[in-house]
Amino acid sequence: MKSNWLVEKFKEEPLKLITIKWLRDNKIPFKKFVLEKGNDHSSDPRCGINNRFYVSQRNKIRFFVEDDYEKAIKLSYICDIVYLISHPYNEQNDSLPDEINILRRNLPSNIIRVKTWDEIYQHIRRLS
Repeated sequence: MKSNWLVEKFKEEPLKLITIKWLRDNKIPFKKFVLEKGNDHSSDPRCGINNRFYVSQRNKIRFFVEDDYEKAIKLSYICDIVYLISHPYNEQNDSLPDEINILRRNLPSNIIRVKTWDEIYQHIRRLS
């Protein structure tokens, strides 16, 4: 009986279950997991379409981990600290126009660029 429930749940939300398993396997604590539905520009809680911005504001999320530069900027107005995980697509690059590189170099003070989850963990522990 239990395995049938799990199979049905997996069919409905495979990405959510895979991510939760990954978080647990890597011993990353969390109180609640929200899988973003909808798009970045609209949110309708009546339909269950919630994006990261709406959920963060509604739940007063203090710390947010993001890998998209533009979304990190927007989240910096909502959250206390946004951890921007460095990837080639969100860093300075010689092939980009100077104005984009200047923006990526001069992040708001509450966006912290990190390379690993351990850096995030260590930073949050220092804040406690």
